[in-house]
Amino acid sequence: MVVETKRENYNSVKSGAEGSVATSSVTSQTTPLLDWEEYLRDVESAHSRLLQTSDQLRHSFSQLDTLQGEFESKYRAQKKDVESLKSYLKDINDTVQYTTAKEKVESWSCDLKQLSSLMPVSGGLFVELFLGTTDLRFRRRQQRIAFKTQYELYKKRLGPFFVWMTFLCFLFERNRWLHMLLQLFLAYYYASLAIRENILRANGSNIKSWWIWHHYLSMGIATCFLTWPDSTSYAMFRNRLHIFGMYTALLQILQARYQMARLYTLRSLGKAGELDVANTDSTQIHWGSSMKLLMPFVIVGQFIQLYNCIFLYGLWRMFPLETQILVASILFLSTFAGNFSTTMYTLYEKTRGKKHSF
Repeated sequence: MVVETKRENYNSVKSGAEGSVATSSVTSQTTPLLDWEEYLRDVESAHSRLLQTSDQLRHSFSQLDTLQGEFESKYRAQKKDVESLKSYLKDINDTVQYTTAKEKVESWSCDLKQLSSLMPVSGGLFVELFLGTTDLRFRRRQQRIAFKTQYELYKKRLGPFFVWMTFLCFLFERNRWLHMLLQLFLAYYYASLAIRENILRANGSNIKSWWIWHHYLSMGIATCFLTWPDSTSYAMFRNRLHIFGMYTALLQILQARYQMARLYTLRSLGKAGELDVANTDSTQIHWGSSMKLLMPFVIVGQFIQLYNCIFLYGLWRMFPLETQILVASILFLSTFAGNFSTTMYTLYEKTRGKKHSF
């Protein structure tokens, strides 16, 4: 702050000296020179403090690396011992000593579960395919919040983009290259979402595992349509595909806006964590009046997935040599089954919770 103040003072003196008419050669040369020398000393002092802080930071990082390695070694050894003790206690008769030992082991297991947040994580097999087995655990809170914010902005910005791309595909329905570009963007979009959400989940987010699997299936569907040749079968399905894509993109935008508003409310009430995200499917429903209006459209979109599955299967029977049709049909069926079952289960849980609250 001192250096910044000196910098501002020096700049103001310098600009004032240049803009004014020099009354004397001594005044025009001495005052800026004295201010410049004082400014130089301040910068030199700040630079020395910066070097001292950097040395302290390097020393702290070295100590942290040593402590982290020691913790990981002790954690793995303790976890192995607790698991062995659990297996051993299963063969012991139910006695007072057994009950006491079992309570201790359960307590240790709970402690280990909490301490696992300090262990390194790789994000799963899918993330390892892209990033390798690097540690993806964010140690600083600012890093976690920044990553989650970037994730939400990423989804928010690309939603309208897919609406416009789908609209262009409607206008140029015979332009196969434009259709392929859309599917390429979709494959990239779902792959990047899967990577980001695996990382968020590894850092404590509330993202459901099915939502990530949904991205895998959607990425597979986009790949099927990307490699589907420009044939008669594709011409029979492309308009249905774009109608479904437009419907889904618009619905996700509406869901995302509603879920974000609800998430901010829950977070302000302390009912949501700092890494909890607003999902644009129905597996993480924050119930409210607006969601009651959106829910019929969500279910309609899921049954459109089922319709696409049935239509593609019939199309494959007409063109059995085009395997992309059959694979896309199976993927649509899997997506419908997962979405519909999780939606019904979530609705059941919400309804049961609401009854219990009364």
